[in-house]
Amino acid sequence: MGHHAEPQLMQSYASKRDLKYHRYSPYHMRIIYGDRVTLDCWTTGKYWVKECNYRIEKRTRGGQKGYLPTKKLYEWLDKLFFADEIREEKDREV
Repeated sequence: MGHHAEPQLMQSYASKRDLKYHRYSPYHMRIIYGDRVTLDCWTTGKYWVKECNYRIEKRTRGGQKGYLPTKKLYEWLDKLFFADEIREEKDREV
């Protein structure tokens, strides 16, 4: 089973990266990155990628469901929300 999504932890992540954070109930949260990525997560650790519209990254993750990782949660979230930026950085390194 994955990481429990603590509301304070998820809100802190969103705030540090200038993402929108909504808390719909004591159990349900949403983090939004513009019109690119929308992630719903629950305090049980479950998540659902509601929307994913990458500009550069070819793969899509919209509709993906599962459990948040138990290790390196912020790194996993960064790869979800900032796939385009990570790709651009890798392309510049080549």
